[in-house]
Amino acid sequence: MRVLWDVSAPLSPAQVNARLDPARAYTTVATVLSRLHTKGLVERTTSGRAFAYTAALPESELAGQRMAQVLVAADDRGAALAGLVRNLSRRDAKLLRKLLEEPRN
Repeated sequence: MRVLWDVSAPLSPAQVNARLDPARAYTTVATVLSRLHTKGLVERTTSGRAFAYTAALPESELAGQRMAQVLVAADDRGAALAGLVRNLSRRDAKLLRKLLEEPRN
């Protein structure tokens, strides 16, 4: 995902692989991209005989969705939120307060 977030154009599996450190087998990269597509995390278009992939969501949006999923899955949402808040840096806590004070759409 990092490789796709770091570029603005769709990438083929070979192009993704060339940006990985260390490089993986082409088939491994192609399989992972295909699975990410199935999960809706990447979009793909036809590029010649191959597919080209882009991230379906910005990193920040995906992170927010993951946090929401963890919260929904928690038996005690209050305890889960409290655990999150206790582990925030002062800077992040200040940002969270600011975001909570903004009007919601």
